[in-house]
Amino acid sequence: MPQQGRILARTARLVLLGLILSNLYWAADFAARAWRPFGVLQRIGLVYGACALLFLVAGPRARLALIAILLIGYWPLTLLPALDGLPNDVWQRGHNFVASVDRVLLGGHRYVKGPEGYDPEGILGTLPAIAQGLIGVAIGELLLRRTQGRTRLLLLAGAAMVAAGLGWSLVFPIVKDIWSSSFVLVTAGITALALAALHAVLDREDRAPGFAATAMIAFGANAIAAYTLHQVTASVVTWDLLLVPFHATRTTLGDPIASLIPVLLYMLLLWGAMEWLRRKRWFVKV
Repeated sequence: MPQQGRILARTARLVLLGLILSNLYWAADFAARAWRPFGVLQRIGLVYGACALLFLVAGPRARLALIAILLIGYWPLTLLPALDGLPNDVWQRGHNFVASVDRVLLGGHRYVKGPEGYDPEGILGTLPAIAQGLIGVAIGELLLRRTQGRTRLLLLAGAAMVAAGLGWSLVFPIVKDIWSSSFVLVTAGITALALAALHAVLDREDRAPGFAATAMIAFGANAIAAYTLHQVTASVVTWDLLLVPFHATRTTLGDPIASLIPVLLYMLLLWGAMEWLRRKRWFVKV
């Protein structure tokens, strides 16, 4: 199968898995909620497909230019009058053109209900998400280069994106729900800074991976499997057994901190499942 065919096939598999996970409760009871066409894995699939195809047909400079076009062009798009007449206020969630497209085209099939509703992984928000994916592609290409100074370049790029995003947020706020351009730059910048630090510490030829680095491989090796397991077992965190340490420590630690204990235990269970897969050398591919 040609590369483009394999990319489209994997995109379709990711979107299909996302549709299944987004609608597990709908499948159990049609009357309980509306079917949801969008979701996290659907967006990941669409962004993966777009970035992979663009990697094949466009060079690095063209892709960098496209990142700028998508992020800059998305801003005035959010300022257009809402399609359903809701007063436009980019500082208030749901009061923008992007959200109105979800309301008009998805109707009741959107995640956030009501007259100001929208889908956090909705239609137009996929455009800046593609730009964020392309930033990841650019960072990957940087790390593949066999040249000195990669850590320094990552630090500079990360700092520049964070600074640009924070500056832009004064007029185009950081809003995850519509994947605003300032949100893309700040989150991509923070990721680049964290990656630079990890690259400097962990990716030295003279250093053997430590326990923490080895432990995290479990999630990286089966990321989609980990996400899928989380989606189908999320209610485990509310089990009485996991809530025992919360009730035992809430008086001493306070509810906000004590409530983290069941979450950490649940994450440990997920990690155990992924580590078991890693040790068996089973890698779930979608």
